[in-house]
Amino acid sequence: MTTDIAALVNGTLLCRTLGSIACIIAERKNVHHSIISSLDSHDNVELEAAIYAASLFAAKSKYVQIHTVDTVQYST
Repeated sequence: MTTDIAALVNGTLLCRTLGSIACIIAERKNVHHSIISSLDSHDNVELEAAIYAASLFAAKSKYVQIHTVDTVQYST
């Protein structure tokens, strides 16, 4: 259980941090994958952080724009 909480906190912090530096690393595919994967989270805090990061990356990267829309469409 402690590991699950730590993983959620790590995912949340990672997404918020990546969102904050989106203008520097906007085209890094491994970062895009991490953010898009976090959009599937069942934890609301991690999901909100992923949405925050995705919105900042979408402003800078066409790859994230396309794949984020696909992820959101298929998950609803």
